[in-house]
Amino acid sequence: MNRASLILISIPLLLAAGCAGSNDPANSEPARRPSTSPASTQPATATRRIHAFIAGHVQGVGFRAYTQEQAEHLKLTGWVRNLPDGRVEAIIEGPTSATRDMIDRLHLGPTGSRVDEVKINDETPDGSFTGFKVTH
Repeated sequence: MNRASLILISIPLLLAAGCAGSNDPANSEPARRPSTSPASTQPATATRRIHAFIAGHVQGVGFRAYTQEQAEHLKLTGWVRNLPDGRVEAIIEGPTSATRDMIDRLHLGPTGSRVDEVKINDETPDGSFTGFKVTH
């Protein structure tokens, strides 16, 4: 390779590295590395615990079994039960992204159900559950 070829190759490399232009440090920007952190403020593996109350036609339609099936599919832990006032209550814990998916699924419910309202309260996760259970 001759000297002219080296200069032609070096110029694009200098431009890509941000080294071209003024040698004045006041006019140059420091090199920046791309961010590796997710856009959200929570790490990808953050754990979330939700306390959900689901209202509508949600008893006698397999809502608890549906909730358990969805939670197990998403690898979430906790429990679900019927309330005397006709609502379904659940405590669900696991990765933040999976709990978001679960909330979407609670709004849908199983075939034959009608979900009128889903209230979600965030609680402090404590890792106390080992699986997902239907309780009474």
